[in-house]
Amino acid sequence: MEYATIRLTIPRKTSALLLILALSQPYGSVVLAEPGATPLKMTSAMTEADLPAYLAESAELFRDRRIRSEFNRAVAHKDAGRYDEAIDTLGGLLEEEPELSEVSRLLAWVHYLNGQHRESAHVARGILARDPSDAHAMRTLALTLRRQDKEREARKWLKRSLDADPNDTLAHLEMAESFRRHGEIDRALRHYTEALRIDPSLRSTRRIVAQLHDQAGHTAKAVVAYERALKLYPDDKSMRARLSLLRRKLPRRAAEPAAAPRVMHQPAHPKTSKIIRIGLGTDVRSAEFSFSSDFRIVRHGRSDGPLRRAGTRYRISAAGEGRLLIEAVSGQARSQDWVLAPARLESVAPGGVFTLYDVEAGRGDFWAKREDRSYRGDLELLASAGTGVTVINRIDLESYLYGVVPSEMSALWPEEALKAQAIAARSEALRKIARHAMDGYDLCAETHCQVYSGTSRETRKVCQLVDETAGRVLLHEGRPIDAVYSSSCGGHTQDNIYGAGEDVPYLRGSPDGAAPWIFPLSPMDLERWIKSPPEGIHCGAPIQAQPSRFRWVRVYSAEEMDQMAARIGHVGSVRHIEVVERKCSGHISHVRIVGTEGAVEIQKELVIRRALGDLRSSLFKVETRFDASGAPVEHIFFGGGWGHGVGMCQSGAAGRALAGQSAEEILAHYFRVSELTSAE
Repeated sequence: MEYATIRLTIPRKTSALLLILALSQPYGSVVLAEPGATPLKMTSAMTEADLPAYLAESAELFRDRRIRSEFNRAVAHKDAGRYDEAIDTLGGLLEEEPELSEVSRLLAWVHYLNGQHRESAHVARGILARDPSDAHAMRTLALTLRRQDKEREARKWLKRSLDADPNDTLAHLEMAESFRRHGEIDRALRHYTEALRIDPSLRSTRRIVAQLHDQAGHTAKAVVAYERALKLYPDDKSMRARLSLLRRKLPRRAAEPAAAPRVMHQPAHPKTSKIIRIGLGTDVRSAEFSFSSDFRIVRHGRSDGPLRRAGTRYRISAAGEGRLLIEAVSGQARSQDWVLAPARLESVAPGGVFTLYDVEAGRGDFWAKREDRSYRGDLELLASAGTGVTVINRIDLESYLYGVVPSEMSALWPEEALKAQAIAARSEALRKIARHAMDGYDLCAETHCQVYSGTSRETRKVCQLVDETAGRVLLHEGRPIDAVYSSSCGGHTQDNIYGAGEDVPYLRGSPDGAAPWIFPLSPMDLERWIKSPPEGIHCGAPIQAQPSRFRWVRVYSAEEMDQMAARIGHVGSVRHIEVVERKCSGHISHVRIVGTEGAVEIQKELVIRRALGDLRSSLFKVETRFDASGAPVEHIFFGGGWGHGVGMCQSGAAGRALAGQSAEEILAHYFRVSELTSAE
């Protein structure tokens, strides 16, 4: 090929560095490059006509790289709490590229976090002048105006922000606070209630709602709200006292009519699956139960005493020396029997169920409740090592799954997702059986093992789907796999975090959809990933009543955060929460809480979540907002997903099923190198 020699005049404003980067390509080599009207001699494989387009393309590439570099630097400063440096970097970038809306949005937000409200409002108004539909700028402007006591104008922008995004939790909370501050209780309650619809895990909001209903004289609603709030704050004596007082003001509740007997799903074939024992209560003082049919007490394989009657309510309690006291507490014939533990109570009629009354579930979680629950199978009773009773449901594996699958995944979700859930739950049960052997049973009924609600959530559809997958399990090297799952991975599942965090071939994280970026993410892309996630992520499919499964916001006042930090160590007033280690998926495994009097470090996903107020997941960014004097005001968490994010993403499974994937394809994605087969 014959190379052309090109003589080129360089404009005086052209950067020498730009030309060197643009021209130092395989096409040729730069002989001389200096600013000013200097001749440039270049040997190139291109013609003179090709050069302008090539220079333009190279300059654009360099520009994009420079913008990314500066934006990454600004986000890194912001995440580290260096707000002044972030503002300087963003401002410098905007001087050269004033039309970059994303940069302007971040600048307005960092000004807000830094207590510079006028500057924040000025930048946000500039964005809205160019794009009146920018919801992020609307919200930032509204928040900034609220800090300047311009409530009327702030509400206008909050309303516009909510019109653009009705699921904006932060905007709802700010609107509610605005109305609450000015005594408009009913309007405040509407927005607090909407925020709780979006994210029921907003713990402190439940206490506020109870107090507002109480203040407004909504006695019945206040009672319900206090009852729910006390499940999250069981040690709050003032709330408990207020609830007791309000209950006395309410008329006695009429006895609810007995529910019509449920028609139970009966398997097509007799059950031959493994019998497992599920702990329903450990070392409880007493428990009350009844059977739907007559039942017998069995000890050591033999019937002990006469048949007990169906429908009678009994109370079981420990009577010392390994004995159990079973006494009838309803019906005409009252009775008391002492039985040596262990004892098994079994129905004499096929398909009979027993009911436990006032069962506690989800203790300490936002879904915590007490309710009556019915169970298939037999009721086993043990005398605990202490002074209580351990209550166990003895049931076959497949019937157990009838109660697990709809407790762990909505029965309304696509069938292929529910089938994948059934197979994963079966594999998990077989892998972790005898996990609670020291407690006297195999598995518990809570999230520590798998949530099991008995027949309360059973549906015919789910039971039929469990039957369709009967006996199918996931194996690796001949053993059932640890088929863990969580509600939502937030867009990228995690590598194994359990045990010593060793590599598990079938528990390796991957994007849950068409993620446009390479993981681990840069500071800029992580900012986008959490705050403005892209389309095409399966667990972001709009199939859930709670949008906060995928993306969520949590706000703690400085006082609340200081109290949480004080339970971990002595740090004083919290100034910054620093991420020490973040996994490839974006989940955090190590943070440092920095305060005015010291710092404390927290490691491990679940420990971090619980220490910081039971966050939905460890996939989050946290930003501290300061007032104009530099004092911390609040800590804002922007997060994604719900749960640990390892293994199968349940929301992602539903999204994949909606996209046409089968249960086999769903499981093959989340548990790679595992084998789907039938258990012997």
